[in-house]
Order: sequence, then C-alpha cells, then structure tokens
Amino acid sequence: MGEYIDVTYEYLREVEEKTNNSGFPTQKWVLFCRVCLDRRWTVRIRPAETTRSKYILVISKGKRRKVRFSDHRPNREREENGDCDILVGAKNSEGKWINWEEAIILIKNYFAIP
Repeated sequence: MGEYIDVTYEYLREVEEKTNNSGFPTQKWVLFCRVCLDRRWTVRIRPAETTRSKYILVISKGKRRKVRFSDHRPNREREENGDCDILVGAKNSEGKWINWEEAIILIKNYFAIP
C-alpha cells in the first residue's frame, strides 16, 4: 500500500483546481480536509492504488481517526475487520450512510472538542 502524505491547504488547492478545470465540482474529501485543517487537526492522506478511494488520517492531541472516502462498496472483509473508523460513502453493512459533515461531528466528539 502507498504511503500517507501530509495534507496542506496548498495540496487541497492544487487538487481542487485540477478537478474544477476538468469540469467537475470540488470533491467532498477536499471539503472535509479543509474543515479539518481549519480546526488545526493534522491531516494525512493515502489515495488507494486501484480505485478512487481516499484513506484520511485525522490526528489531534495524540488521538486519531481513520476515515475512508469512497464512491464504491468496500471489500466486505476489510469493512467487517474495521479497515477504518469512519466510512464516508458506499458501504456493505446495514445502516445509514455517513456524509463528510457527519464525519466531522463524529471526529469532533471523539476528540472531545466542544
């Protein structure tokens, strides 16, 4: 698997510009990362090698959450084994889909930030 890289505002601007110049709207994971950086959380990303999924680590004061953004269902075994803490997008298991804004709330609550 690939390595995680640090996410910066500049990195997000470059991704957003490339996406918008291709005629597409800003991707939800970019919006998510921008809000995380605004909250002064450390953000690292590992794009999947064979899909468009993104694995994002959000870190604050020694705590971390692993978030997976995906437009397709994950490998069932990985999902059942807790491949990530929060899955944004399609999933195999029953239950409500979580959007990026709800993921921010879950992370904020996990970090115990009012």
